[in-house]
Amino acid sequence: MSNGLIPYQQRYTNAPAIVPSIDHTAVQSWLRSKHSPHTRKAYGRDITEFYSRVGKSIAEVKLPDLQDYEDWLRIRHPDIATQRRMLYAVKSLLTFAQKQGYIKFNVGTGLEPPKGKKKDCKPNGESGQITVFGKERETRAILLHQKAWKELQTIREVDAEPDDYVFSSRQTSIREALPSRRLSESRVWQIVTSIADKTGVHASPHFFRHAHATQAMKKTSQRIIQQTLGWKSPLTMMKYQHVMPEESSSLVLDL
Repeated sequence: MSNGLIPYQQRYTNAPAIVPSIDHTAVQSWLRSKHSPHTRKAYGRDITEFYSRVGKSIAEVKLPDLQDYEDWLRIRHPDIATQRRMLYAVKSLLTFAQKQGYIKFNVGTGLEPPKGKKKDCKPNGESGQITVFGKERETRAILLHQKAWKELQTIREVDAEPDDYVFSSRQTSIREALPSRRLSESRVWQIVTSIADKTGVHASPHFFRHAHATQAMKKTSQRIIQQTLGWKSPLTMMKYQHVMPEESSSLVLDL
């Protein structure tokens, strides 16, 4: 006997009420094509805002309508990640609608969602640099050693864009309602420790960071190390100021 409740996995597949009746089937089919209930809910919410703004069927939407909507999003939602998610939802709907024959032309191909700058990878002089989004939610650029930069180019995909992740997952997941190939922190830890176990070497993601700081102290200033590793306080440096076996204050005394 039914209790009148809709199973969670079946929710959020109906077209939002604001969608014109002529678009109901297309929007509903598009939402149902998304496997995650969370994605369907987010897309439904974003499409509701899109329809409320353009006020017409997707078959009548022109590129200037999308550009006006993009301009409006910049004012209404200053966060770039939110703008990208909402514009991607529109592009996804239009692409689906064209493939399924609901519309003849996909004007969404002329719409380019803004790209974030959290994962740039680009040349810089004879080497290159990466942009890191740190745990303090701050972005910083790191100049790489020439050897590290050349090695990096051999493992990146040939058609990789500057804003693509440096190390990408083989699988695509949904993050903030956007397709993403970002490796999670836990997955990075699993990969590194698994390789370390196989080779008999003690290592972890933080171990590499620790080793970098310890070795760099022999050759460069603490200020540069602090900026490279994104430390807020110079006091953090004290954790890495180990006395090496070949070092001793007695060696600098005049005896």
